[in-house]
Amino acid sequence: MKQQFTLKQELKQSNKFNTSKAASLKILELNNDELFSYIKSEVNNSPFLGFNYGSQEDSDAFLNYQHDSPSLYNEIMDQLRYSKDKPNIEICEAMISNLDSNGYFKYPKDELLKQLEINEREYKHNLTILRKCEPYGCFTFSLKECLKLQCILSKKKISQAAMILCDYLEDVALDNTDNIINHTKLDIETINDAIKYIRTLNPKPAANYSTEVQYTNPEFIIKVVDDKIEIKLLNDELEVFVSEENSEGMGKLLKEQRAQVNMLMNSIKRRNITLMQIMQCICDIQKEFFLHNGDLKYCTLAMIAETIGVNVSTVSRAMNNKSCEFNSKYYSLSHFLSSGGSSEHSQNHIKNRVKELIQEEDKTKPLSDEQLRLLLEDEGISISRRTVTKYRESLFIFSSTKRKHKL
Repeated sequence: MKQQFTLKQELKQSNKFNTSKAASLKILELNNDELFSYIKSEVNNSPFLGFNYGSQEDSDAFLNYQHDSPSLYNEIMDQLRYSKDKPNIEICEAMISNLDSNGYFKYPKDELLKQLEINEREYKHNLTILRKCEPYGCFTFSLKECLKLQCILSKKKISQAAMILCDYLEDVALDNTDNIINHTKLDIETINDAIKYIRTLNPKPAANYSTEVQYTNPEFIIKVVDDKIEIKLLNDELEVFVSEENSEGMGKLLKEQRAQVNMLMNSIKRRNITLMQIMQCICDIQKEFFLHNGDLKYCTLAMIAETIGVNVSTVSRAMNNKSCEFNSKYYSLSHFLSSGGSSEHSQNHIKNRVKELIQEEDKTKPLSDEQLRLLLEDEGISISRRTVTKYRESLFIFSSTKRKHKL
């Protein structure tokens, strides 16, 4: 019997997880305090790794530092990584950065879409995914919407009646059940149960999470010397060393530990290079701020990413929870990014114009926020009345009614 050999093609699909890239991203996200703590834990578990940071007293002061509350960003991002709904991570990160300390959006929907530079479909898709993340009730625009979302996501039967009562929150606060009965036709027992349930909901779902950067140990110190901006990366004093012991003759476990240490060292180097590139780019764009205490210029994650040649999400990860020290003050790196307004006008510039217009106004006929908006529009600054109000209040300036002087 004659034997024949045939070639058979077979396609197999396999997913390989890039552990090196995952390790680099993890290291990139850590601020200095977190990095020191992470390295300390690795030193305790590896015979090949050690590190020094100044004196022992200084080292312990840094390594024992802990944040008072967990990060809202980290909490939500951890959930998104396991989502099967295919979120756009860059858009989600941008939406998280636009939340206030309570978990509500800082801007109305139209202004939010303009700032995110996304269309309605992208907005709705990613918003739906984010609203499924804990803590429930975030990514809303008002207290009513926040409580309604918590009712929708609840599995309790009474939550359906409670959702109806969210339209009558003032009556709920005043226990005005008669008005609620007249408008909803719900019976008194259901209303009372729904009111009790509403009072168990969280009106400030992000209040227990940290949304601000902790500035105890900044990543950079920025100095101006002879009209030149100098950038110092603080953890360059962190002396991490690897044992020079030859890997020949080692067992499999020791070889794996040695490989992990090398991966960690490479990740730290890439992190520091990326952070220095980002800070250098920020200093170049915001040169007037550092040299002459000028207004911040328009600056976005996309601009930085394009300049240093990396993905926007990489820049976002790198800047998250990081800060710098300049003139004895601490600044979040996100402070140097634009927030609201057009590409030609920074937030600080608009605030200064609002302040100047109010200083120049007729005190007997002070300018309303709408009049301020129109004056800014004449100067080519297009923002909403609500944004004018927000900027005015951030400057601790009263409304036009309270600013009015009588003759």
